[in-house]
Order: sequence, then structure tokens, then C-alpha cells
Amino acid sequence: MKIRIYRTRWPICDNVVISAWEDFTQVGIVELMIFKGEHERGGYIGNLHVNAERRGKGYGRTLLKAATNIAKNSGCKTATLGWSIGEYQKWVFDWYTRNGFEERGFGRDCAFMEKELKGNSV
Repeated sequence: MKIRIYRTRWPICDNVVISAWEDFTQVGIVELMIFKGEHERGGYIGNLHVNAERRGKGYGRTLLKAATNIAKNSGCKTATLGWSIGEYQKWVFDWYTRNGFEERGFGRDCAFMEKELKGNSV
């Protein structure tokens, strides 16, 4: 597996796209936004996706680890993720829990999870 990282720097946040490749086929992707707040930097992980036929082979975990490590190395103390309640699937929630994320609340329209970034991120 080969990992490619694309980073765009903006005044308010950095956008990072991390993709996983096998041969010449993209098999997974995750996005990371690193917010540059006055008090604390924060990382938001979104759109983690692995092609269905490639799931269960470690691609998602590798992408998540890359995203949390980049966030940590950029000075973020936490990584946050969320999704629409309409898209909620228990196996996704359980997978993030196994990878160190904790529930931070379910709103009317969305769910949030967060992970403290210390030591090894994943």
C-alpha cells in the first residue's frame, strides 16, 4: 500500500487529503482539516472511505492513523469527527471506538466523536 498526502495551507485552516493506493488503484481516502484557532488548534477528520471490496484489510486504520498523526504533529490536541444521524451505522461508531475515539454527543441532526492526541495516536 502506498499513501499519498496532499496539503493546502489557508489562513484559517489547513486542508489535508490522504489517499491509499494499491498498484494504480485508489482504495481509500480521508480528509483532515486543521483549524488554527487563537487558543487551541483542532483537527477535524471527515469523509473516511475505503472501497467496499477492500474493507477489513487495514486500509481504514492506516488512513485514520495517518490523519491523527498529521493532526498531532501539527499541534492539535484533539481530533474530532462527526456524521449525519441519517447516515449513522452502528458498525462505524464501534469501529471508531475501537480506534480510540469517544462519543461526545448526539445532536438533533448529527453525532460527534473525539480523540485526545497524545503518545501514539492510533
